[in-house]
Amino acid sequence: MLLQFRPKTQPDVPSLENPFAVEASSATLELIEETVSSLLPEITVEPTPGATQRSLTRKESITISLLRLLKAVLMRLVVAHVDPACVGITGDDGEGAIARVHRLLEKLMEGSYHTAIQVEAVITLDI
Repeated sequence: MLLQFRPKTQPDVPSLENPFAVEASSATLELIEETVSSLLPEITVEPTPGATQRSLTRKESITISLLRLLKAVLMRLVVAHVDPACVGITGDDGEGAIARVHRLLEKLMEGSYHTAIQVEAVITLDI
């Protein structure tokens, strides 16, 4: 699927940033990760039948929107064919914003959260 986005020539390669759109940077990933992490205690679902199938709360909707923004940032990195380490998204030891985001997505997939949030986390991690 991602091969269809591969540019044919160098001028076709998109930049890492579109003003007023998406910026693929460590600061962006950190801000998204911190915001979603701060929402986790408020979006945890009690393990009761049907609890994960109900309508979304406002904070759950915000979480899904942030995960979609995260997906756009990650897609920007993939489409631009840039090594995350070159733009400071990973540290020298492999740790960094991208590792924290990865752990957050795994936590969302494995925890007690609304099914829509878990699905969005899976789709985002698949990138």
